[in-house]
Amino acid sequence: MLQKYEANAAKIVFLRHRHWALIAPPLALKRTLNG
Repeated sequence: MLQKYEANAAKIVFLRHRHWALIAPPLALKRTLNG
């Protein structure tokens, strides 16, 4: 049961990081353009 939970947590973290990787670059670009 614990193994299943750990796999789930790892998947959530991975998806969150991938999501952030998609969002972060445009935000950083916008910030540099705005000065």
